[in-house]
Amino acid sequence: MLPGEDAVEVPRATLLGAARITHGTSKLVAPDGEEFDQLFRTFERTAFRLEVLDRYAVEIEEEPVRRFLAGEQVDLGWLAPYLTLVQQATAAGKRFQRVRVVSQEPNENDYLRYEFAYYPHTIAAGEEIRILPRAQAEALELPDRDFWLFDSRLVALMRFDREGHLHGVELTDEPQMVARCCYWRDAALHHATAFERYVAEHGKLSPAS
Repeated sequence: MLPGEDAVEVPRATLLGAARITHGTSKLVAPDGEEFDQLFRTFERTAFRLEVLDRYAVEIEEEPVRRFLAGEQVDLGWLAPYLTLVQQATAAGKRFQRVRVVSQEPNENDYLRYEFAYYPHTIAAGEEIRILPRAQAEALELPDRDFWLFDSRLVALMRFDREGHLHGVELTDEPQMVARCCYWRDAALHHATAFERYVAEHGKLSPAS
């Protein structure tokens, strides 16, 4: 302390608050829990998803996928709550965005064929979907794990195993992680191709077999 200066006592709560702003916080939540679901209803401007696995093994999708691959039309029953959520959000001026990283042509991957069959319905609800080949994603040094990014300030890191089972979600507002995810989002959106254009350029999907 220099001559003439007075000591100032800073309250402990203020110091702890500053630490949280600088370092952020992280916590694990259940993927089917209310806290995670609430994020999709309370975000203010943008919700972005980077989707990178070749296949997902989500229990609610098992029967719809089986029926689709057996030759039935894609079942939207399980997806109805999400479609309503997207419609309400976009009607309020919010944006849902998704970049799907693909390793193969859609017709070479049964699960991707299934996803591509219901994407037009989520797009009709208001979601923006773009497709990015994995080679480009790797060249851009995008991560090999899924995440949601809400309002450029909160990240939900999706903890999938190699088979596509979701075991948990890590929520974090740690500044460096948020900044990285913002960069990855912007790079992915810039280089990916709009779903409709991608399908037009790669030919019509073959029917379920």
